[in-house]
Amino acid sequence: MSPSQKLLLLYKCLFVLVLCTSNAQADSTALIDTGYQSGLISLSDDTAGMTVGWEFTPTSDMWVTQLGYFDLAQDGLNVQHEIGIWDVNQELLVSATVASTSVGPLTGDYRYVSVSSTLLPAGQTFIIGATVPVSMSKPGFESDFYPNNTVHINPVDIAFDSHISLVAANRYAQGITTDMFELDFPDGYMPIRNFTDPLGGQEVTVEYYFFAPNFVFSELNPEPTTLTLLVMGGTVALARLSRKQRSSQLSYRRQQESLSLSERRMPK
Repeated sequence: MSPSQKLLLLYKCLFVLVLCTSNAQADSTALIDTGYQSGLISLSDDTAGMTVGWEFTPTSDMWVTQLGYFDLAQDGLNVQHEIGIWDVNQELLVSATVASTSVGPLTGDYRYVSVSSTLLPAGQTFIIGATVPVSMSKPGFESDFYPNNTVHINPVDIAFDSHISLVAANRYAQGITTDMFELDFPDGYMPIRNFTDPLGGQEVTVEYYFFAPNFVFSELNPEPTTLTLLVMGGTVALARLSRKQRSSQLSYRRQQESLSLSERRMPK
């Protein structure tokens, strides 16, 4: 085996390794189970038209690839929703719009749209939020309901991916912009509230879980890496070189065969 053939084999092995590594980790959903049980979901007047969401810390580096909004009936959304992820310095790192006409993939209870791969480093804290426009008695306007408190959520059933550590589930924007479709940084924590049950007359404690938004992530950067591109480019280049060498060798053999035939035909 010639040196170039050995090098070509090495590049092929590296290419297969990179390809296998890239496909080894499938995309994962951050919030796996909202803990939603059943029953009518209402939207609290305390968060009407606000941006709401939850705070989390990745336990390993991850790349956000999709953002999604809760689709209760799993038949599409009534209005559009803006979704974003911020760091603790209130810098918006990635955002997207899930349109009411979105035909994006439905994974679990969430309707997703793809975003540019965005790194969330391990150990840092982030906040994901979504706009929750409400009808405000506007004709023809239907709100999209989502799990938001312990009236219809069983906290025991809430489940996140093992690489997500929940910090707080009750983040909301204390200040509202003039446009309820506009993202605001969720700078507040909705406190636990006590209500009187109108039927039983008993005090009911309500804890908030703002699970309107969700996201999909990959532990490996889905964008082509420099190593991958170099391996692919090197493999192609060496493959061309190998073809040229084989062609040269074939031409040389033909020349030798022609000379040998000519020598045999020469009179002695």
